[in-house]
Amino acid sequence: MCKSKAQSQSCDAALTIGSVTVQGSTGQGSGHAEMTALSKWIDSLNNGATTADTVLQAASVRKVYCPSRPVCKQCAAVLQGLGFTLGDQTEWGSKTMGSTEWGLAGNVKELLFTRRINYDDIINLRSGNNSNEYATRLSKQQTTSSRAARAAARN
Repeated sequence: MCKSKAQSQSCDAALTIGSVTVQGSTGQGSGHAEMTALSKWIDSLNNGATTADTVLQAASVRKVYCPSRPVCKQCAAVLQGLGFTLGDQTEWGSKTMGSTEWGLAGNVKELLFTRRINYDDIINLRSGNNSNEYATRLSKQQTTSSRAARAAARN
């Protein structure tokens, strides 16, 4: 999947949402593989972020796969905030990916806004600003989102 850091910063990852798996890659003008996959998935849906939010909340499976390197802490913050868990041979990282730029496509930013996940907080993880404060808020958001999804499923 991924090459060593000395060879390349490019990497492949996959997201599974329900029964759908979407591949993403980094390098050559793309963002991080996980965020590329998320953006591709949102683009595949009618009504973009609105539909994505509904599908994510209803999906019993939300997994990220990146077995050759840890998911960077910014991608991890986005994916954890959206309720993703780790796939086989994948781990949440505690670091950014060094010199690799990090940003999000507009459709992913829109999904974060819909879910009330603050993009600026995630950007600030790179410099270490507010990381404990953000982690606390993220945990509360996940609990609230999980409760809302369970309530919706009961109705």
